Amino acid sequence: MQFRARFLANVIQFAAQQGASPKQLLALTGKNRAQLNDELLYFEADIYNKVVEEALRQTTDPFLGLHLGQYMSLSAAGLIVQIVQSSNTIAEGLEHIIAFANLGCQALPFTLKKGKEEWILEMTPNALWCKQSEQVVRHTIDGTVIFTIREIQSLSHQKYYPLRVHFGYEKPQKFLAYEEAFRCPVSFGGESTPIVLNAKHVQEAVITSDYKLLKVLVKFAEAKLESLQKQKGFGQTVKNTIINLIQPQFPSIKQVALNLNMSVRSL
Repeated sequence: MQFRARFLANVIQFAAQQGASPKQLLALTGKNRAQLNDELLYFEADIYNKVVEEALRQTTDPFLGLHLGQYMSLSAAGLIVQIVQSSNTIAEGLEHIIAFANLGCQALPFTLKKGKEEWILEMTPNALWCKQSEQVVRHTIDGTVIFTIREIQSLSHQKYYPLRVHFGYEKPQKFLAYEEAFRCPVSFGGESTPIVLNAKHVQEAVITSDYKLLKVLVKFAEAKLESLQKQKGFGQTVKNTIINLIQPQFPSIKQVALNLNMSVRSL
């Protein structure tokens, strides 16, 4: 499980604005601020978890993830958001989010379910990561959901909100903050976090679409994804995923593919 350094840089910057010590948070990464801007730099889950846990401790913000997702610039998603903003429709943009999610947070794979009236963008956190730090998983999901909604809204310049959102963790005491943030019914409990979208909204055109640029960006993203898989040793990654998913039976190929954010055919 790896996490993009530039995302962690945004966590540190936002936490610092809330009163946390950027020096202490940076020390946990072993890198300086400039190094965190390296597009090719990723951190393992243990370092990511330590930084977020310390940020939570120092800021004492029970909604740090939500607030981070509202604050963070869309450009923080880098190549992925550039691809989405160059897509022809919101629907096409969502499909690209699925295809290249591993360029961002590899521990939080996405799937997309298409229906006549609803499209469901679903996140299922890595099982091993959930065991390591439930609070870090929760805040990361919170931030990712609200950031994704903002990203979708930017594509058409319409303030479209989900039909409903279900969070895959226990209901917090102050849950009304979620309904205020998402402006839709919110529920809790389970293992995954589906964002239910209006099928009509996702068919709308992207106002910044650029087909020629999209082809270039997608080709670059595919090469980058392939490079990351080679660096990690893809065979070992698959083995580790299977081991992590044994509960106690061996997982199906569909479960492994979902956790790796790949199609069964590609796996």
